[in-house]
Parts: sequence; C-alpha cells; structure tokens
Amino acid sequence: MGFLGSMIFNAFFPHLIVTLLMKTYAPGLLTALLLNVPINTVILYKLHKQNFIRVKEIIISTVVVGILLLVMIPFLFTLGGSLINY
Repeated sequence: MGFLGSMIFNAFFPHLIVTLLMKTYAPGLLTALLLNVPINTVILYKLHKQNFIRVKEIIISTVVVGILLLVMIPFLFTLGGSLINY
C-alpha cells in the first residue's frame, strides 16, 4: 500500500515541483500526473472502500516507503553511474 501512496506523492515531489521551480519539463511528469496519480488513487480508494485498508495505514505506509525511497536515491545514482560508461 505504501508504494501506491508513494507513487502519488512522487508525482508532485519531485516531478511537478522541479518543473515549476526550474521552468523546464522534468522527465516523468506527464506519466506521473496522467497515469500514476489517477490509477493509484482509484486503487487506494477501492481498497479503502472495501475495508481492506484504513486511511491511517495508507498514510503510515506512504511515509515509511517514501523515506526508504529517498534514502535509496544517492545509492541508486551511484549504482547507475557505475553501470553506464560515457
């Protein structure tokens, strides 16, 4: 569940915020806004409506997964840089 919430959050930070601040398109913005937000919102809504998850669980799991993903970013950039030789 946290992954779905994080995907929604990820559409706005960093994609939308970077686009607005830098006044240039951030790769992935359209995918995030047009696919990730609507699809993941519908999934979370239906899961909540059918009593599979509570709002509290969505919020907590989104925060935990979001923090883990933020912590992993430097490692992933380092890994990607070592795999790609320019």
